[in-house]
Amino acid sequence: MRKDPFNWIFFFILPFILLHHSSLDGQTPGSLFWSSSVGWYVHSVTPTGDINSDGFGDLFVGSGDDIVYCFSGGGLTAGDILWSWRITADVWSVVSIDDTN
Repeated sequence: MRKDPFNWIFFFILPFILLHHSSLDGQTPGSLFWSSSVGWYVHSVTPTGDINSDGFGDLFVGSGDDIVYCFSGGGLTAGDILWSWRITADVWSVVSIDDTN
């Protein structure tokens, strides 16, 4: 467990604004779609394709709590963690690549 001198838990608020016009139905352009949090600093956020087949792009997040997260980017599960993977060090960078098969 990391020790923060102020015993703060840092959260991120991540606005996710999709560029496709139909994703903004009922939303004011530039408004916050959803927010979520993790238990430590967020070092990297990268958009990726539609992981959970809901028609919205999703996000990979690299965090100082040694975890890579995949967040749902929209729909009924917007902001939910789809999966997470603990590694042995802070995650400073995440990228998304196309399917190589």
